Amino acid sequence: MQFIMPALVLGANHYHIDGVDHVSLSVMEADPSDNSLKGYRPAKLKANLTVFQELTDQLSDFPKKVNLVVQNRVSKNTIQQSCIAIAKDDNGSSTGSKTATAPAKAG
Repeated sequence: MQFIMPALVLGANHYHIDGVDHVSLSVMEADPSDNSLKGYRPAKLKANLTVFQELTDQLSDFPKKVNLVVQNRVSKNTIQQSCIAIAKDDNGSSTGSKTATAPAKAG
C-alpha cells in the first residue's frame, strides 16, 4: 500500500555497507486520519537513495515540511514503512517548505 504522509524532515543519514546504500530519515510525522494523534509524532523511516539526494546539504533548510510518498510492506507479521519519494506538485517541485519557527500560541 502506498500513501502520502505529511512530515517535517529533521535530517537524513546515508551510509554504504557491503556495496549496499542505506538511507534513514528522522521526521516528525502527521496522520490526519488518526483521531488519536494531534500534531506530529517522532519517527525514523527507511528511504530510497533518491530521497537523500533530493535533500540539500544546507543545515538552514531543516526542518523541511514535505509530503512523503510512503510504502507499507508486511514482513514477519509487522508493517514496515519506507519512504520512496518526496511528493511533487503539478510543476514538478517538491511539495515542501522551510519551517523556521512554530507559530506563537494564543493566550
